Amino acid sequence: RLKRRNVTNKGGLRLPFFTVGMTERFYMPLMDDAITVIATGAKITTSGASASIAIPLDFSGNIPRYIRVGATAPACIRIGGAGVTATTNDTQLQPGDSQMFTVNFQTTIAAIQVSGPGQVQISPLENI
Repeated sequence: RLKRRNVTNKGGLRLPFFTVGMTERFYMPLMDDAITVIATGAKITTSGASASIAIPLDFSGNIPRYIRVGATAPACIRIGGAGVTATTNDTQLQPGDSQMFTVNFQTTIAAIQVSGPGQVQISPLENI
């Protein structure tokens, strides 16, 4: 018979703890790594010149702590204040790849193509 109780590991993470009979025990991870996206994101069409837009606000109307950025073609991005520009020496995203970035109270994101035009999509993340 399977019995469940929650335990906290050394890092403070709560995990469901299961016992089967008297001797077998195992942990089952929770879905704590899932992201929540509620607010509408934004898109940059990349070209040979840097293009920038305001980082989309979260559902509460605030600058998000984190954003998810994806690309349809190789692109380089930079997060910063107003007037930020991206160069081909900045953080590179690959096609179909997405990464989460800390915003650190910055307001603008810029992108530039690496080899051909594409789109960079930015989504503000909630509750992280």
